Amino acid sequence: MRGRTLDLLLLGVWAAVFVAVSLVVPGIANLVVAWVGGVALLWYDDLVRHDPKSDVLRPRWHS
Repeated sequence: MRGRTLDLLLLGVWAAVFVAVSLVVPGIANLVVAWVGGVALLWYDDLVRHDPKSDVLRPRWHS
């Protein structure tokens, strides 16, 4: 799987979970899903997409 496809897939899953939770249980649960998803995506960007030592994009995400 290409890196950009994986990025779009993860964002889509996060958005779908956010919408599903907001329709079923609005309120604090929506805030928790948004915060945890945002933190998880930032962690993914910092540690998976970038090399932690050099802070350069890994080859999979180069176009």
